[in-house]
Amino acid sequence: IAFGSHAPVAVAQLWIVRQHRASSFMKAYGYSKRQASDSGLLEMSEVSFTGSPDVIRAVARFFASVADEMEQSGSKFGHTHFQDVCPEWQEDWPDIIVGRDS
Repeated sequence: IAFGSHAPVAVAQLWIVRQHRASSFMKAYGYSKRQASDSGLLEMSEVSFTGSPDVIRAVARFFASVADEMEQSGSKFGHTHFQDVCPEWQEDWPDIIVGRDS
């Protein structure tokens, strides 16, 4: 799995092992702690990810890359979607959005 060239510079420079789509999968599960907004956003007390090793490694690298981007951008950092930076992302995968805590 590789990140696209439209991704933030730190993300685009990541090296991630390419795998066949058939062997790549990811699901997310969780327990709600409370409703965090009127739009239905939930704060989670627990989040579980299941997936193939290549996808779990891609998610780990995504988190590390976004952390670097947050440090570089400072207060200008908004949020980044995993689906926007991973061309192999599939419709049946959950999107992962990383943002700065307000």
